[in-house]
Parts: sequence; structure tokens; C-alpha cells
Amino acid sequence: MIFKSILFDLDGTLVDSESVHFDSWNEVLSVFSIQLNYDHYLREYAGVSLPTNAERLIVLHNLNSTVESLVEQRQKVLMSRMVNHAPNFMPYAKETVEFFHSKNIQLGLVTSSSRSEVEIVLKETGLRKYFSSVVTRDDVERFKPDPEPYEQSAKSLGHKKSDYIVFEDSFSGVRSAKAAGLTCFAIQSFEPERNKLKEHADMIFNDLNEAKEYLLSNQTLVG
Repeated sequence: MIFKSILFDLDGTLVDSESVHFDSWNEVLSVFSIQLNYDHYLREYAGVSLPTNAERLIVLHNLNSTVESLVEQRQKVLMSRMVNHAPNFMPYAKETVEFFHSKNIQLGLVTSSSRSEVEIVLKETGLRKYFSSVVTRDDVERFKPDPEPYEQSAKSLGHKKSDYIVFEDSFSGVRSAKAAGLTCFAIQSFEPERNKLKEHADMIFNDLNEAKEYLLSNQTLVG
């Protein structure tokens, strides 16, 4: 199989922003005397859209809040933390994006973050120029793990589904890509999450460089 385009998830795949999301949630939830555990957060909430997580937390902890209010509070805290504080790249992320772009591989970004969050991250990291398409949660009606985000990205870039490969780090993201009929490589070094992803991803790698080297050694890219 020869791939013509690569679709990247953002949080946890390209940038190490999950800790910022985690801290933002805990700041909001502290009002309700609730604190999340980081490993539990990674297993249950990472890669899931903000509205979905807000709804789950309200139900789980019987919070006296609406989804809209909790989303607004979390978004406000997150944005204040992100302004002028670019997240760190995940291992080999910048180098991998730059390499594939230099080989004229068309790149897309598919994320559960909001458009406002994504634009800040892309500006602060300098990644915006590499992506031909950016799909955020504001651009779809149904979020990951629904296939709509990846279906929309694939449609906007104009290739056959077999021409795409997706890099994802979360269970929700992998399910979304596979439900859209796309090949998906999981990029994950956190062992509990790796075990969950093995049954769903086409392959799993510890980092983006491993995935890149695999694709190059198997001559599976057009470029």
C-alpha cells in the first residue's frame, strides 16, 4: 500500500499538551473538591472532546453544573494557561512533520481541540504552514470516536481512503480513524494505553520516529 497523505492528531501526538489540559480540568474541578489522577486522566479523558468529557464528569460526580457552563470554565482556564506558553513537542514530532513536508507528502491535522486552542498552538509552535487542512471540534457535529472528523479531513484533501495514513495516540482517536476506513498507526509509549490500542490500531510505535522509519523502510510513501 502506498500512502499519499498523512493525517496527524495534535494533543499527545504532536504536542505534549495533555498535562495542560489535565491541570486546567483540576483547577476547574477544585471548586467541587474533585481532583483527577493523571494516569486515570490519560486512560479515560485524553483524546476525548471537551463537551463529552464535561458531560461525563457531571454525571460521574453529580456536579451541580451544565455542560455548557463547565465547558466555558475549562476553556477559559486553558486559554489563560496557553497564551504565550507554547506546549513542548512530543518526541521527534517537529522533525517528523518537517521531514514529510519536505518530501511533498500532503499533511492534515485532525483534533478534538477547539479552533481557538489549535490556532494558538500552531502559531506558538510554528506548525501551521505544514498543514493543508485543519479539522477541529468546531468544524464537526460529532466528535472522535465518531468517524466524522477524519471523514471530513479525507474529503477535504481529495484522496481515496486507501491513500491516507493516520497518526494517533488515543483510543478515541484510533477508533475515529478506523471507523472512517483509514489506516491508523498508534503512537504511544504509555504501557496501559498501548495495551488498549493494540487491538484497534493497524500498528503501534513508541514514537513518531519509529513510525517514520517503518514507512521509509517499507517504501510505503509517495514523495
